[in-house]
Amino acid sequence: MCAVVGLIGTNDSRLSQGGDSLAVGAYRVLTALQHRGQDASGMVSFDPKEDQFYTHKRLGPVARVYSPDSLAQLKGQVLIGHNRYTTVGSNREWDMQPMLSGLPLGMALAHNGNILNVHELKEKLRREYNAWPLTGNDLECFLYFYGTFITEEESFKREGISFELLARASKKVTNLVNGSYALLGLVPGLGLFGLRDPHGIRPLVLGKREGRYCLASETGGLDFADFEFVRDVEPGELILIDFEGRIHSTIVAQGKRAHCMFEWVYFAGAESFIEKKAVYQGRLELGKRLGKQVTGLMERGEIKPDLVSPVPDTGRTAAMALSEVVGLPYRECLIKNRYVQRSFILNSQKDRDEILQRKLVPIRSEIEGKNILLVDDSIVRGTTSRRIIKLLRSYGVGQVYFASTCPPIKHSCYYGIDFPSASELVSRGQGDEAVQLGADRVIYLTIDNLNEALLKDKMCTGCLTGRYPTDVSGGKRFTEGRLLERIP
Repeated sequence: MCAVVGLIGTNDSRLSQGGDSLAVGAYRVLTALQHRGQDASGMVSFDPKEDQFYTHKRLGPVARVYSPDSLAQLKGQVLIGHNRYTTVGSNREWDMQPMLSGLPLGMALAHNGNILNVHELKEKLRREYNAWPLTGNDLECFLYFYGTFITEEESFKREGISFELLARASKKVTNLVNGSYALLGLVPGLGLFGLRDPHGIRPLVLGKREGRYCLASETGGLDFADFEFVRDVEPGELILIDFEGRIHSTIVAQGKRAHCMFEWVYFAGAESFIEKKAVYQGRLELGKRLGKQVTGLMERGEIKPDLVSPVPDTGRTAAMALSEVVGLPYRECLIKNRYVQRSFILNSQKDRDEILQRKLVPIRSEIEGKNILLVDDSIVRGTTSRRIIKLLRSYGVGQVYFASTCPPIKHSCYYGIDFPSASELVSRGQGDEAVQLGADRVIYLTIDNLNEALLKDKMCTGCLTGRYPTDVSGGKRFTEGRLLERIP
């Protein structure tokens, strides 16, 4: 999972190199979308007046990567940016995005998602095109194939780049690539383009402000940079904004809509809208439906909680709704150190364990001797849940009931969420989850309630059901290759 942003100013818009530059706008969007990736950040811009690319990429979060000087150097009329959350390739400099190519075509790309058949595509490049990928990043496949498909056409040799040519190349790319992607591209002489996979697994939205257009992963990023939301980019849609501000669009591939349910459950910012549905409202509804399940357990005397408490931060919205349904007081029993990063998106189990030791502090006055119903967005590896429960018990709680707004995650995700190996998942482990986590009871939202609360049959729930929107027969090779490429 990553964040992408693309900005373009029309020819008649005034682009200063001060506080109103495209780079500053992209910085704001990437800051708002920091929750989608914190391993690295980067931008590439292009200045048509100078016929020059400019780039800046570094490891680390947004605030540490950029300075006023580095933003001022990212000149131009079009720019793309990226926040990296490492799921394919390494967490080293050579795998950072955006990626830039000068030959056979000047182009910069960035994407959010995973290419499941990345190893087969790299073999195809070596065998059929005598091209040798230099990184572990799956984005490099997009870069090579776009460059090849566009420049091999006779119309390119005669007339140069065009939207029609880009559309034909995009159709060929979508036929080759198996996986999830919200792809952004910057092409001199053409403008800014976006391409969403045929199932719309990853989000991509379009915004507009004062002669500028923005493509971004979430509407929350648009809001933070004062862009007005225009619409979602459709699954399988190629969209281009040229330097005159004209929008060109076509559907290059069609598939059944299958947006990742984990965006609503955990990843997306609470202030964002996905597929026209408010993330915050979705999480409230998840909490209400989980509350009805909890009420049944309470009425049967199976659990006797004294209060409801969230696991901060993404469990908070659902916990408030749940407490209203069950009629129990809502208390913030765990205080989060806001200077500690999200533990789920760290690269190794060691990193996650170390972060959790410093992440949460219980409030003894609210928990001592009480039976607590903890509400979290999901239980994946169980690392966070296990440590929280152990921590609460050391502060003198009574019973601990753990409720998840996500049903049991039992299968791998190959589309950009960092659990491609099912063996890591606590719901696939041996024995009862409550025993594994040290809880007195674990309560999961049902899949039916999840579907009713969100988009019903228009979501990818492969990690819950084992039924995926694309062919995952190559999943084992993808997982093994990914683990070899990752550098601890």
